[in-house]
Amino acid sequence: IQGDTPLSSLRLVPLTFRYIRDFCDNIRPEDIAECLITSGTNPLDLTNNEYIQAGAMCLINDHEEVLAICGVHNEQMWLLGTKKIEENKMAFLRYSKELILGDLLKVNKRMYNIAWKPNHLHIKWLKWLGCKVLYENEDFLLFLFEQKESD
Repeated sequence: IQGDTPLSSLRLVPLTFRYIRDFCDNIRPEDIAECLITSGTNPLDLTNNEYIQAGAMCLINDHEEVLAICGVHNEQMWLLGTKKIEENKMAFLRYSKELILGDLLKVNKRMYNIAWKPNHLHIKWLKWLGCKVLYENEDFLLFLFEQKESD
């Protein structure tokens, strides 16, 4: 997948201690705030094992810089981004559509979660991916992705 910068391709790889450290050093402040508000958890306080138990994988570029970590646990999907997403915006958008609507939905019949609406980039991304909005109020959006039923 071609990127916006010389960082040309992205790939999903198993999470390692080095990637966790890179992620923690570069996480988007909006993603920290969203975690605190929706779950009461600061992602910077989680242990390596907690990330692994949550099904975490790592999205990296050619220079092995972390753009995001993501996972699906008990049908609950999540993604936490770093500042590198904005530097690789087009590559991230292309890859995330393939990842969410392709690979993850092949393995998971449905995936859902809540999103904090003041995290505008997150909400815009979810809607761009075509999530189904199950419930929405002034603060939160409950979203769902489902496998398409075959005829």
